[in-house]
Amino acid sequence: MSDDTQFLKEELERTKKACRALSNHTVRERTIVAGFLNVLKIPYQDNEIRKEGPEPIDIWFRSARFQVMEKLGKGRRRGDELRNREEKLDQSSTLIELFVPVEPGNDSLSPTAFDPDKFFQIILSCSQDKLDKYGRVDGDIDFLVYINMKGRYLSPLEPWPDPALLQKHGWRSVSFVDNARARVLYARENAPDFLLEAMGKTYLWPVWDPKIGNMLPIFGSQTGNARQKRTNSPQDRQAERHPT
Repeated sequence: MSDDTQFLKEELERTKKACRALSNHTVRERTIVAGFLNVLKIPYQDNEIRKEGPEPIDIWFRSARFQVMEKLGKGRRRGDELRNREEKLDQSSTLIELFVPVEPGNDSLSPTAFDPDKFFQIILSCSQDKLDKYGRVDGDIDFLVYINMKGRYLSPLEPWPDPALLQKHGWRSVSFVDNARARVLYARENAPDFLLEAMGKTYLWPVWDPKIGNMLPIFGSQTGNARQKRTNSPQDRQAERHPT
């Protein structure tokens, strides 16, 4: 078996497992919380990230009670890229067949900078969507948004708008994570300590270190505290994870 054939076989199996895992609602929510904790460098055991209610709580992590929301870019459907990759891998016999032609307007090749105000407006809109569903949130609930918008990145990292509008929605804390960074926008005094300590700082994904392992676990497709390697985008390649 050639090196290409072996790689394609192994990559196809990994992609199939990821597709199956991420089609599971609970797996997605646990994975988002785990990714958020990884960016903040919070040690954890997989069994500490638990799917429990009651609504609107999705995930328990120690004293944190997360309502988790994923925000996809306009026109995107969850899992499309993975399914397309699975199909491409299944049809390929050499690595060269996986290369994608450069096309004008490809968001991955020419990403668009969003400043903190645009990110804040996205998070505020997500929070409002949840309020429309549940009503005003009263209780110890921590809102976490995964901004999964292809070809969009945060720049500059500072300054951020005053979180007063979000605070009015009643969450105990509001945070976001994307494919390169995370931030706790605000946390009340009764929020978990790790959220209070992280509040007001933007954390970047660590540069991948083979001694540590991969960064984002996909629960249900891998075992232990394995983490999926992040692909550095041009705007993040220079950065190790340092709060700013």
